[in-house]
Amino acid sequence: MTNKNNHSYNLKWNIEEAVKFINEPAQKIMNSKEFTYLTDKILFRDDFWDFRYLYKPKGNHTHMYDFGKLTSAEYKVLLKRIVIQQLLIRKKRFTTVWTNFYYIRRFLIYLESKLIYHVEEIKLSDIKNFTELLNYEYYDSKRKFSYSLKLFFDECYINNLTELKSQIFAYLNNYALWSREKSSINVVKHLIYLIRYRKT
Repeated sequence: MTNKNNHSYNLKWNIEEAVKFINEPAQKIMNSKEFTYLTDKILFRDDFWDFRYLYKPKGNHTHMYDFGKLTSAEYKVLLKRIVIQQLLIRKKRFTTVWTNFYYIRRFLIYLESKLIYHVEEIKLSDIKNFTELLNYEYYDSKRKFSYSLKLFFDECYINNLTELKSQIFAYLNNYALWSREKSSINVVKHLIYLIRYRKT
């Protein structure tokens, strides 16, 4: 049975303003002082978006988006735009949007810990170092992480903030696929072990 609290169709969007924030140059939005409501309750400039008001008393963590853990105004704007696009245009469920938000924000927090506050400063080696630090073993985790980061760097590319999209996408695709191949090998090894064990 589908959980209605997971859907975003109850949102009352201010369509004109939401689309403006999606399409305008990121730099222009960063410098904006407007108090613009994206929905009947959510201000774009707020660092905490709480959609639980739609589902009280049954809202949960997937309805809360805390951008305040980031310092970079550029990162905040890009991440906010991704959340809007996922909810408004692609009609993704809150669980899906929050998962993407979580993986992207975690990566951006890592970058800031390395004093990297602008997209143009991000190198492919930064992504490689972060994936090694995560040490994800399972294909599903790597797949979700890779997909989320591709959402972020696609947004960066659209805004002319990076020229490394193809290299980054190639690395992230291989990162997820390598895990899948490794998982398949482990399954085969386990089956061989079970066959041998039953024969003894």
